[in-house]
Amino acid sequence: MKYTKEGWLKSLAVFSVLLVIALVGAIAGLISGANERNRLNARINSMLESRLYNIIYEMDDIETNLSKAAVVTSGKNAARIYSELCSLSGKAEQNLSAMPISHQAVENSLNFINKLGGFCEYAMLKSVDGDLSQEDREGVEKLYSACKSLNQEMRELSEQLSSGEMDLAAVYIDGEGNNSGLLNDYWSYLAEADIDYPTLIYDGPFSDSELDGRAATDREEISRDEARRLAAGLLGINEIQLSEGTDIEGDLPCYCFNMENGSVSISKQGGLLEWYTNSREIKEAKLTSEEAQIKAEEFLDGLGYGEMEVVWGSEYDNAVVFNAAPVVNQAVIYPDLIKIKIALDDGSVVGVEGRSYIINNKERQINQPSHSVQEAAQKVFEGLEVEREQLCLIPIYEEERLCYEFTGIYNDNRYIIYIDADTLEEVNVMRIIKTDIGDLVL
Repeated sequence: MKYTKEGWLKSLAVFSVLLVIALVGAIAGLISGANERNRLNARINSMLESRLYNIIYEMDDIETNLSKAAVVTSGKNAARIYSELCSLSGKAEQNLSAMPISHQAVENSLNFINKLGGFCEYAMLKSVDGDLSQEDREGVEKLYSACKSLNQEMRELSEQLSSGEMDLAAVYIDGEGNNSGLLNDYWSYLAEADIDYPTLIYDGPFSDSELDGRAATDREEISRDEARRLAAGLLGINEIQLSEGTDIEGDLPCYCFNMENGSVSISKQGGLLEWYTNSREIKEAKLTSEEAQIKAEEFLDGLGYGEMEVVWGSEYDNAVVFNAAPVVNQAVIYPDLIKIKIALDDGSVVGVEGRSYIINNKERQINQPSHSVQEAAQKVFEGLEVEREQLCLIPIYEEERLCYEFTGIYNDNRYIIYIDADTLEEVNVMRIIKTDIGDLVL
């Protein structure tokens, strides 16, 4: 086939037109993609700002109400104030939990808000019956001081947002979807700020105990790939479902991974499960607490930690949080607690906290007690109707003591009393408070 000059010119013209059309289409696609990314960025920013501002407003209201609680004298007014504080703390906890921030960065703030809500629930009930004790009022002052310090730091964040210094959507923009943006950095700083968080409420006996922590670093170090395999195996998911997270350093170094609706961290020494959370919506409860405990025990068996016993359970928001501890020579080892949260809609594990176990667990020699449980029972208040008794190891300041634990009722109130198994000294007394957010131990 022969091509004339006129034919070449026509072909060149057609090719040029097609090239222009292709270039226009490509440019339009790039512009459209950029616009879509900008729109997505704007939506993310709007969503995060809404949640964050809600947290800031709620914490401001909490601070105001705590200041009122410090001076109120009317039982009726006090109950109303504490009721409002319970509601506000619940909302603040929900909003903060939904933020894309690593659990290590936000852990202190969440624990504070959670314990604040528990204390206010207790104070509301006590205000109805009468005045708070002097110790309770000191607790209110401590909560107010901690809340004021926390809010001062958060107001600085609010000012950065208002001035446009911080782009919240940057949390998502690191190429791999990791929680390593500005917001996470800020809360990591906040976690180390000089805020004196008071210890007032426990969600079970000795649930926050930590001793010297040497056990956490005495184990053999594993690789990130090994940690990923362990995490996937424990959660029953595929490794590809875990993306890279921001690792934790400090006294308990961990490899961290993100996943749909949550995150998981594995200790670098020993490869133990330090944290797991799944923030999915828990629907209407279909299981009983007893059925949920069976699920928790099955999960404990899969951890491979040896004999473990569920020693406490607290039900709220269609879930049950169980505290479990190792058993050595028939003694429950309270310092080595693991917390497991079971959803009551399908029995799945939606939360694990293993820090106390990793920090404190070690080989222990549990000797025969010097005194029998019958002898220890003679030291318990005679009016207590004892329901249960058991041998246990409990943390007292920087040491551990072998005790008999007596759980019972007096005047319709439930108590836990600890008698030293070697000296018969009464070393601790706790009261169990039943509330809408579960049983609290004070």
